[in-house]
Amino acid sequence: MTEFAIETCGLGTRFGDRAALQSIDLQVPRGCASGFPGPNGAGKTTLIRLLLGLAKPTSGHMRLLGHDLPDGSAAALARVGAMGQRLGVARCLLCDPGLLVLDEPVNGLVRSLVDERRTVWLSSHLPDEGLLGLRARARGPLHARLIL
Repeated sequence: MTEFAIETCGLGTRFGDRAALQSIDLQVPRGCASGFPGPNGAGKTTLIRLLLGLAKPTSGHMRLLGHDLPDGSAAALARVGAMGQRLGVARCLLCDPGLLVLDEPVNGLVRSLVDERRTVWLSSHLPDEGLLGLRARARGPLHARLIL
């Protein structure tokens, strides 16, 4: 088993002539909370869409839970819970995901998921709601990296 839940190398995508993401190198360890805060329009949701197969990259490589994408998408996505709305959390947790992707996370939820040794990857434009606020209360493995 690979030590990373998410790996990207040189990942990028374009919308017409505009580069939406360019040369994204990312490694998210398993069993921790990791995140990438950034302002609206920075590409956080675009990166999530690429990793979940909802958009196609124009460059680079991706791996989720040890599976190369897009070839291993079915196997990888069977172990991923993703939510963009707060009401989707319970539904995502029912499948016991190995990786939970949160676009604008729910306060208090991330710490309990990490305590259960789940991998959580979150994005937020509000630092207090995202990983930066969580880091101040950390008791376990937390990794923050501004990539965009």
